[in-house]
Amino acid sequence: MIPQILIIMPLVAMVSEAIKNVKLMLPMVSAVHLTGATIEDVKCAALIFSSPEAILRGAGRLLLETKTVADNIRAIFVDEFHIITQW
Repeated sequence: MIPQILIIMPLVAMVSEAIKNVKLMLPMVSAVHLTGATIEDVKCAALIFSSPEAILRGAGRLLLETKTVADNIRAIFVDEFHIITQW
């Protein structure tokens, strides 16, 4: 398996747009939306996009808890800066 990055974004529309942009600008990098993905989809992706809710419960959490996936996540990026009201 390849090293993976988990990217957490607040809105499904943002995730869809990000995956579209990755495929356009970096066609050699595989990206998947955790919601609706199979274990094989997730295992083959370099970038795993998800909402906070998907990683906390349901099938998304089960996929991330799979040993082969959990062992390959090298970084977690949280795109939630838009909600910070004060630095």
